[in-house]
Amino acid sequence: MYTDAYVKAAIHAWWDTYGAAPKKADWSPQQLKHRNRLRLERFERGWIDDHGARQKYPRHDRVPFDRLLSEVQRDRD
Repeated sequence: MYTDAYVKAAIHAWWDTYGAAPKKADWSPQQLKHRNRLRLERFERGWIDDHGARQKYPRHDRVPFDRLLSEVQRDRD
């Protein structure tokens, strides 16, 4: 197991070498365009929702509501 001092020194060494993680403003327009295009593709496929969170049940796994409703009505008749 590593000691706290060792871990702290390692973190500081990494921080001194690489600095903070890039903020969104630090991204080049080309990187942002690529990132947004990938995100749009994932959204269109139903893998993520409007806020970028992963979908528990992706769109292609869901049963359309009108089809579900028609099946329920058919079962009642």
